[in-house]
Amino acid sequence: MTYTFKLARRLAVSRTLGMLPALILFAACGADDTTAPDPSTQPVTSGAVSVNPRKVTAETNQLIRFLATGRTIAGVRVPAPVIWTSTGGTILPDGRFSAPVTGRYLVIGSNMRYRGRIDTAEVEVVRRQPELHSLAIRPDTTMLTAGSSKTFVVTGFLKDGKVVPIGVNWSATGGTVDAGGNYLAGDSAGTYHVIAADTRLSVSDTATVVINAPELPPAPAPAPQLDQVTLVPASATLAPSATRQFSAFGRVQGGDSVAVDVVFTATGGSVTPGGLFTAGSTAGSYRVIATADSLADTSTVTVTVPLGSGPEGGLPFGAFHVPIDSLNGDGLAYNSAAIAAVPENLSATLQQLRARNARVVLAIRRSRTKDVNGLSVAATRAELAAWPDISSYIADGTVIGVYVSDDILSTEWGPNPPYLSRIDSLAREVKLRWPNAVTMVRAKPTELSGRPQWQWLETAWAQYRGPYRDPPPKQFADREVASAKAQKLGLVLWFNALDGGCGPTSACLTGVPGTSIEGTFLNATSVRRFQMSAAEVLNYGTAFLAEPYSCAGIAWQYSRIYEKASLPPIQLAGIKAFDARPDVRAAMSQLGQLARERSNTSCRQR
Repeated sequence: MTYTFKLARRLAVSRTLGMLPALILFAACGADDTTAPDPSTQPVTSGAVSVNPRKVTAETNQLIRFLATGRTIAGVRVPAPVIWTSTGGTILPDGRFSAPVTGRYLVIGSNMRYRGRIDTAEVEVVRRQPELHSLAIRPDTTMLTAGSSKTFVVTGFLKDGKVVPIGVNWSATGGTVDAGGNYLAGDSAGTYHVIAADTRLSVSDTATVVINAPELPPAPAPAPQLDQVTLVPASATLAPSATRQFSAFGRVQGGDSVAVDVVFTATGGSVTPGGLFTAGSTAGSYRVIATADSLADTSTVTVTVPLGSGPEGGLPFGAFHVPIDSLNGDGLAYNSAAIAAVPENLSATLQQLRARNARVVLAIRRSRTKDVNGLSVAATRAELAAWPDISSYIADGTVIGVYVSDDILSTEWGPNPPYLSRIDSLAREVKLRWPNAVTMVRAKPTELSGRPQWQWLETAWAQYRGPYRDPPPKQFADREVASAKAQKLGLVLWFNALDGGCGPTSACLTGVPGTSIEGTFLNATSVRRFQMSAAEVLNYGTAFLAEPYSCAGIAWQYSRIYEKASLPPIQLAGIKAFDARPDVRAAMSQLGQLARERSNTSCRQR
């Protein structure tokens, strides 16, 4: 810094500071009007306060100014109302401090609202230096960005070069500087100065501050170019009037997925602006289309007979293990069956069923759904992997459901019972392979109610055991329907024909006599397991067909193929004769006609 420039600065400072005693006197005369800020008029602040400058050197009787700040609830720093005190010297209510004696003092600012919240600053008071020869500010040049800060330090020198402590008066352009030399850059770019002058206004020094314009943020990257629109799901099979939610996303060049606004259109039904498709009443193959500018994607929708609703114009009606060539035949009223799915024969079996316009529930074989510990997800997954693809049979209604587990209260599962969560996991394995399949379990809704929510299982199976063990048919149906609805499960509702009779006991309903023909249990009479009489078949079946929530009536079981080596031959012969008895066939024929006349109900209720 040249001598000429420094001299000019000193003269300028001298003229300015020459008025300082008068200004101080004016301020002192008006001291009665100088009061601490009224807290009620200040912005709401947190309790913490900050006193600045934090550390300062002053000469005896030099007046320096302290400021207190806090933060609003929004985090903005604002002046804070404080009570000023000091460990020596004098401090005025507006934060001006001076001391007549050298030493080190603390200046304390206490929050007016939160008296325990304080901050302190340190003041070192030194004697005046009448022989002061020069000052030096460090750094003498600095570069800052707008809003940033820098602390300057000043050193005093005697004529012989000796360093002495001094107090100075600071001033600045282009920003602000406090009594401790802490400079805060303003917002305007340019070259500015920080000046330190001794208290006698005879010596000063100047530092240069260059404030750089803030760097402009980088230009935003160009919006990625949309390269593809993808509509999901890619295909769906629906019953008439059923709904399916479609959604779309985009892919940009490079493969990243992005949200995209599309316009949905559809054939064979209607679609909302949000992508909810409602199938029409006519079976066929249709399309849902999502369009964004010049890009589009299409999904295929197949509208079929209602999944799980059986043949057109009636309810699925049949029994377990009915021979396929007996379905929809002249001598038997059954149009449906539940059969164990044997992977090696399954394709041929399904082709036969389709040819006879019959409907089937496919049961995963019990022996293939468990391991040594009981019901097994891994074993079930391996069994399903051996099945052929059954998608087309699900789509046309030949397969009305996949039965994931037999009687969950059976003792044949091994040491671990079929936990309800595991039942849902088995249903998930079916859904992962065939999303449109209806998943079923042979368990009453009231036996399944311990699970808060079913994610994959869709249908329960209430098998009536007769009035000796269950309530009368209407009460039984009402109870199980209510439980199924509460769990959002469909319901197969029918009876155990071979073991659900009331027998020659007082348990029989009035006007509905039983029979003494034994059922499938060893010592069946002593454990009261009797076949149903023809009167029971007709009475119970009529009650269940009158329940509109039921989606199928499939009995346990077709008797003519029943085998159990442990039974006496006479008892086994009586069991095999059940479906051949003329009175039973007549009752079943009447029920079959009622089933054909009843409207379809879907086994999928969510």
